[in-house]
Amino acid sequence: MNFDHLKTIIDQLEAYEKLQGKNDLPNFVLWLFEQYFGEHQQPGQPDIEFHGSIDDQLAYSIGTLFKHAKHYIKTALKSTALKNDADFTYLASLKNFPDLKKSELIELNLQEFSSGMEVIRRLIKQGFIEDYDDPKDGRSKRVKITEAGKKEFQIALESMQNVSKIIGGPLTNKEKAKLLVPLNILLQFHRPIWKEEYGNDLKDIIKKHQLN
Repeated sequence: MNFDHLKTIIDQLEAYEKLQGKNDLPNFVLWLFEQYFGEHQQPGQPDIEFHGSIDDQLAYSIGTLFKHAKHYIKTALKSTALKNDADFTYLASLKNFPDLKKSELIELNLQEFSSGMEVIRRLIKQGFIEDYDDPKDGRSKRVKITEAGKKEFQIALESMQNVSKIIGGPLTNKEKAKLLVPLNILLQFHRPIWKEEYGNDLKDIIKKHQLN
Protein backbone atom coordinates (compact mmCIF):
# COMPACT_ATOMS: atom_id res chain seq x y z
CA MET A 1 0.00 0.00 0.00
CA ASN A 2 1.24 3.49 -0.83
CA PHE A 3 0.90 5.33 2.50
CA ASP A 4 1.85 8.64 0.90
CA HIS A 5 -1.33 8.44 -1.21
CA LEU A 6 -3.36 7.50 1.87
CA LYS A 7 -1.99 10.48 3.78
CA THR A 8 -2.84 12.75 0.81
CA ILE A 9 -6.44 11.49 0.82
CA ILE A 10 -6.74 12.06 4.58
CA ASP A 11 -5.34 15.58 4.20
CA GLN A 12 -7.78 16.30 1.40
CA LEU A 13 -10.68 14.97 3.48
CA GLU A 14 -9.71 17.27 6.34
CA ALA A 15 -9.53 20.21 3.93
CA TYR A 16 -12.93 19.34 2.52
CA GLU A 17 -14.54 19.10 5.97
CA LYS A 18 -13.10 22.49 6.96
CA LEU A 19 -14.31 24.04 3.72
CA GLN A 20 -17.79 22.51 3.71
CA GLY A 21 -18.32 22.07 7.44
CA LYS A 22 -19.57 18.51 7.05
CA ASN A 23 -18.50 14.91 6.44
CA ASP A 24 -20.22 13.74 3.23
CA LEU A 25 -18.42 10.93 1.39
CA PRO A 26 -20.24 11.09 -2.02
CA ASN A 27 -19.76 14.85 -2.29
CA PHE A 28 -16.18 14.54 -1.06
CA VAL A 29 -15.44 12.13 -3.92
CA LEU A 30 -16.92 14.57 -6.43
CA TRP A 31 -15.00 17.45 -4.87
CA LEU A 32 -11.74 15.47 -4.90
CA PHE A 33 -12.24 14.56 -8.55
CA GLU A 34 -12.72 18.23 -9.38
CA GLN A 35 -9.53 19.21 -7.55
CA TYR A 36 -7.41 16.81 -9.60
CA PHE A 37 -9.17 16.75 -12.96
CA GLY A 38 -11.36 19.87 -13.16
CA GLU A 39 -10.04 22.22 -15.80
CA HIS A 40 -12.42 25.08 -15.21
CA GLN A 41 -12.83 25.41 -11.45
CA GLN A 42 -12.22 29.05 -10.56
CA PRO A 43 -11.06 30.30 -7.14
CA GLY A 44 -14.07 31.04 -4.99
CA GLN A 45 -16.46 29.22 -7.30
CA PRO A 46 -19.19 27.55 -5.16
CA ASP A 47 -19.51 23.79 -5.25
CA ILE A 48 -22.73 22.28 -6.59
CA GLU A 49 -24.70 20.54 -3.87
CA PHE A 50 -25.67 16.98 -4.85
CA HIS A 51 -28.39 14.98 -3.18
CA GLY A 52 -29.76 11.47 -3.59
CA SER A 53 -28.41 8.49 -5.50
CA ILE A 54 -26.21 8.70 -8.57
CA ASP A 55 -29.32 8.00 -10.68
CA ASP A 56 -31.14 10.88 -8.96
CA GLN A 57 -28.21 13.18 -9.67
CA LEU A 58 -28.07 12.14 -13.32
CA ALA A 59 -31.82 12.63 -13.83
CA TYR A 60 -31.72 16.00 -12.08
CA SER A 61 -28.73 17.21 -14.10
CA ILE A 62 -30.23 16.18 -17.45
CA GLY A 63 -33.59 17.71 -16.54
CA THR A 64 -32.00 20.97 -15.43
CA LEU A 65 -29.86 21.21 -18.56
CA PHE A 66 -33.02 20.69 -20.62
CA LYS A 67 -34.65 23.67 -18.87
CA HIS A 68 -31.62 25.83 -19.59
CA ALA A 69 -31.67 24.74 -23.23
CA LYS A 70 -35.38 25.59 -23.54
CA HIS A 71 -34.66 29.11 -22.26
CA TYR A 72 -31.83 29.66 -24.73
CA ILE A 73 -33.93 28.32 -27.62
CA LYS A 74 -36.85 30.58 -26.71
CA THR A 75 -34.49 33.56 -26.71
CA ALA A 76 -32.91 32.54 -30.03
CA LEU A 77 -36.27 32.19 -31.81
CA LYS A 78 -37.57 35.62 -30.77
CA SER A 79 -36.24 37.08 -34.00
CA THR A 80 -38.01 34.47 -36.14
CA ALA A 81 -41.57 33.50 -36.97
CA LEU A 82 -41.14 30.15 -35.23
CA LYS A 83 -42.93 29.64 -31.94
CA ASN A 84 -40.75 27.05 -30.21
CA ASP A 85 -38.09 24.36 -30.61
CA ALA A 86 -40.63 21.93 -32.10
CA ASP A 87 -41.27 24.29 -35.02
CA PHE A 88 -37.54 24.38 -35.68
CA THR A 89 -36.95 20.63 -35.40
CA TYR A 90 -39.91 19.86 -37.67
CA LEU A 91 -38.46 22.10 -40.37
CA ALA A 92 -35.01 20.57 -39.78
CA SER A 93 -36.50 17.09 -40.19
CA LEU A 94 -38.13 18.04 -43.50
CA LYS A 95 -34.84 19.53 -44.71
CA ASN A 96 -33.15 16.16 -44.12
CA PHE A 97 -36.14 14.01 -45.14
CA PRO A 98 -38.04 16.04 -47.76
CA ASP A 99 -41.03 13.71 -48.08
CA LEU A 100 -42.62 12.23 -44.95
CA LYS A 101 -46.00 11.11 -43.75
CA LYS A 102 -47.38 13.32 -41.00
CA SER A 103 -47.19 10.39 -38.58
CA GLU A 104 -43.54 9.75 -39.55
CA LEU A 105 -42.63 13.39 -38.97
CA ILE A 106 -44.25 13.36 -35.54
CA GLU A 107 -42.56 10.09 -34.56
CA LEU A 108 -39.19 11.39 -35.74
CA ASN A 109 -39.55 14.32 -33.33
CA LEU A 110 -40.63 12.20 -30.35
CA GLN A 111 -43.96 13.92 -29.80
CA GLU A 112 -47.43 12.70 -29.02
CA PHE A 113 -49.71 12.66 -32.06
CA SER A 114 -52.01 15.48 -30.91
CA SER A 115 -49.10 17.79 -30.05
CA GLY A 116 -47.37 16.96 -33.32
CA MET A 117 -50.48 17.70 -35.37
CA GLU A 118 -50.73 21.08 -33.68
CA VAL A 119 -47.18 21.90 -34.80
CA ILE A 120 -47.91 20.72 -38.35
CA ARG A 121 -51.11 22.77 -38.60
CA ARG A 122 -49.28 25.86 -37.37
CA LEU A 123 -46.45 25.46 -39.89
CA ILE A 124 -48.93 24.87 -42.72
CA LYS A 125 -50.87 28.00 -41.75
CA GLN A 126 -47.62 30.01 -41.82
CA GLY A 127 -46.78 28.63 -45.25
CA PHE A 128 -43.59 26.94 -44.08
CA ILE A 129 -44.71 23.41 -44.97
CA GLU A 130 -47.48 22.00 -47.15
CA ASP A 131 -49.40 18.74 -47.05
CA TYR A 132 -50.74 16.62 -49.89
CA ASP A 133 -52.39 13.24 -50.38
CA ASP A 134 -50.16 10.21 -50.21
CA PRO A 135 -50.28 8.67 -53.72
CA LYS A 136 -49.78 5.20 -52.24
CA ASP A 137 -52.19 5.54 -49.31
CA GLY A 138 -55.35 7.61 -49.69
CA ARG A 139 -55.85 7.65 -45.93
CA SER A 140 -52.54 9.40 -45.24
CA LYS A 141 -51.14 12.85 -45.81
CA ARG A 142 -47.54 13.63 -46.59
CA VAL A 143 -45.73 16.88 -45.87
CA LYS A 144 -42.81 18.77 -47.35
CA ILE A 145 -41.04 22.02 -46.60
CA THR A 146 -41.77 25.06 -48.81
CA GLU A 147 -39.33 27.66 -50.10
CA ALA A 148 -40.61 30.03 -47.42
CA GLY A 149 -39.98 27.33 -44.84
CA LYS A 150 -36.42 26.84 -46.06
CA LYS A 151 -35.73 30.57 -45.77
CA GLU A 152 -37.21 30.75 -42.26
CA PHE A 153 -35.25 27.67 -41.21
CA GLN A 154 -32.01 29.26 -42.40
CA ILE A 155 -32.74 32.42 -40.43
CA ALA A 156 -33.46 30.37 -37.30
CA LEU A 157 -30.44 28.14 -37.85
CA GLU A 158 -28.02 31.02 -37.36
CA SER A 159 -29.54 31.78 -33.94
CA MET A 160 -29.79 28.11 -32.98
CA GLN A 161 -26.08 27.61 -33.64
CA ASN A 162 -25.45 30.17 -30.90
CA VAL A 163 -27.62 28.05 -28.60
CA SER A 164 -25.42 25.03 -29.29
CA LYS A 165 -22.30 26.99 -28.39
CA ILE A 166 -23.79 28.21 -25.12
CA ILE A 167 -25.10 24.80 -24.06
CA GLY A 168 -21.62 23.32 -24.46
CA GLY A 169 -20.41 25.98 -22.05
CA PRO A 170 -16.74 25.98 -21.05
CA LEU A 171 -16.16 22.31 -21.93
CA THR A 172 -13.22 21.65 -24.22
CA ASN A 173 -13.77 19.81 -27.51
CA LYS A 174 -12.15 16.76 -25.93
CA GLU A 175 -14.58 16.88 -23.00
CA LYS A 176 -17.53 17.32 -25.35
CA ALA A 177 -16.44 14.32 -27.40
CA LYS A 178 -16.18 12.19 -24.24
CA LEU A 179 -19.60 13.36 -23.07
CA LEU A 180 -21.21 12.43 -26.38
CA VAL A 181 -20.28 8.77 -25.97
CA PRO A 182 -22.51 8.00 -22.92
CA LEU A 183 -25.18 10.41 -24.17
CA ASN A 184 -25.46 8.48 -27.43
CA ILE A 185 -25.69 5.22 -25.48
CA LEU A 186 -28.60 6.70 -23.49
CA LEU A 187 -30.33 7.93 -26.66
CA GLN A 188 -30.04 4.50 -28.27
CA PHE A 189 -31.46 2.95 -25.10
CA HIS A 190 -34.47 5.26 -24.80
CA ARG A 191 -35.56 5.50 -28.43
CA PRO A 192 -37.01 1.95 -28.73
CA ILE A 193 -38.74 2.40 -25.38
CA TRP A 194 -40.48 5.48 -26.79
CA LYS A 195 -41.51 3.57 -29.92
CA GLU A 196 -42.53 0.27 -28.36
CA GLU A 197 -43.21 0.83 -24.66
CA TYR A 198 -44.58 4.38 -24.51
CA GLY A 199 -46.93 4.78 -21.55
CA ASN A 200 -46.00 1.42 -19.99
CA ASP A 201 -45.67 1.12 -16.23
CA LEU A 202 -42.20 2.32 -15.23
CA LYS A 203 -41.64 -0.68 -12.96
CA ASP A 204 -42.25 -2.97 -15.93
CA ILE A 205 -39.71 -1.05 -18.02
CA ILE A 206 -37.12 -1.28 -15.23
CA LYS A 207 -37.71 -5.03 -14.87
CA LYS A 208 -37.65 -5.72 -18.61
CA HIS A 209 -34.36 -3.91 -19.16
CA GLN A 210 -32.82 -5.20 -15.93
CA LEU A 211 -32.08 -1.74 -14.54
CA ASN A 212 -30.76 -1.72 -11.00
